[in-house]
Amino acid sequence: LLVARGGLGGNFAVWGLMFSSIDCTLAALRRKEDPWNSIMAGAATGGLLVARGGRKAMMRQAAVGGILLGLIEGLNIFISQQLAGAEDQQVGMQVATPPPVSTILSGTAGQDASGLADAASQGFNLNKASGNIYDDPGFGSPAANKFS
Repeated sequence: LLVARGGLGGNFAVWGLMFSSIDCTLAALRRKEDPWNSIMAGAATGGLLVARGGRKAMMRQAAVGGILLGLIEGLNIFISQQLAGAEDQQVGMQVATPPPVSTILSGTAGQDASGLADAASQGFNLNKASGNIYDDPGFGSPAANKFS
């Protein structure tokens, strides 16, 4: 039983190595990364693995490999489209995006709100009475720094 597991794992490793090699080679030759690379790699891998069985066996296994990978890629595309459609529906239900930072900092956004827009237009001087250097609009310049 242990020998059978090693043989199955070894066969899968050979299949995976051959499939990946062919898939990457096709992507490099075609200069395109699409599902056709995987489908063709599956067909080629299926055919090459039974090459000792003759031409008829190669054609049959190539067809099986191509069809199998075609089904896998088709299912992958279908699931991706379904998930993208679900995300689009969720985006429609989300809160509208806030205005760009440039409009907030210029004081033109949210004129009726007295919080962030007013503070932004005054250089983030939120507490003028404290005398703290962090509230000074010129914080960072040597002339404005009270400790220099």
